[in-house]
Amino acid sequence: MSFLLQLQKWLDQPIKEIKEIKKGFSSDKKYYVKTNEQAYLVKVSERNNMERKYTEFQVHQRAFQNKVKTNKPIKFTYDSTSCYSIFTYVSGKDASDILPLLTTEKQYAIGIEAGMELKKIHKVKSEVSLDWYMYKKEKNERYWQMYQNSNTKIEGDTLIQEFISENYDLMKERSITLQHDDFHVNNMICSGEKLSAVIDFDRFDWGDPIHDLYKTGMFSREVSIPFCNGLIDGYFQHNIPSSFWRLYNLYTAMIIFPWVVWTEKVTPNLIEENETRIKNILNDHDYFQGAIPSWYKKG
Repeated sequence: MSFLLQLQKWLDQPIKEIKEIKKGFSSDKKYYVKTNEQAYLVKVSERNNMERKYTEFQVHQRAFQNKVKTNKPIKFTYDSTSCYSIFTYVSGKDASDILPLLTTEKQYAIGIEAGMELKKIHKVKSEVSLDWYMYKKEKNERYWQMYQNSNTKIEGDTLIQEFISENYDLMKERSITLQHDDFHVNNMICSGEKLSAVIDFDRFDWGDPIHDLYKTGMFSREVSIPFCNGLIDGYFQHNIPSSFWRLYNLYTAMIIFPWVVWTEKVTPNLIEENETRIKNILNDHDYFQGAIPSWYKKG
């Protein structure tokens, strides 16, 4: 049976329009599908990834049930070669495209909304047993060794690793929740100058919820600093705990070496672009000698 006929059977509606969505780094194929009644997002994955994709679908359901602004999960199914995740389609534009067009106040307000949505995601408690401290420590040590064999070198790399090693203990006895794990402006949809959806749970994971904030300074900061300020303030309801920034710094520092290794291996065409991002992060954090990144201003 053809893909189109399968979709019509699963949706129980005639399809008026279907087009492929070619965005992002996911290996899934994504389609916009329009019927007389509804627009859908259909994600097609290889059958050998079915266990992970089904868990992703279930995680998305749990976030939706927690009233996270996201596309509604409709159906998960499969055939002999592929598995299919079907969601409602959220109309609007990427936050990364909308934010630069708005006033500072509106950018900040959308950041507040995003922080509140992330907090809802983190209310999905983990059902897995995880020693977060050992998991992250071993992962960092492994990537530090891989980084030393890479061709790309970061100024002050030894200082960064020293900062990480001195602060490992901050990760002990952290709460474990659902992590979106790719929470930034490219995975948010805006409509009418409001946040309408957080999308793409492809990289979901389990761990310390604070870890989900590190991409604020990696990607969202390039697009809108007011949004980043709003995100932090919204997440903590304007009451940032004293322990937060050092832990945030630790998680930001810990992504640098894996980022270098991953870029060389998977996206070597982005080496120069990501080197610039890393330099910006190091300058923002004064090579992790300061407590608060320079882009953050309360309120």
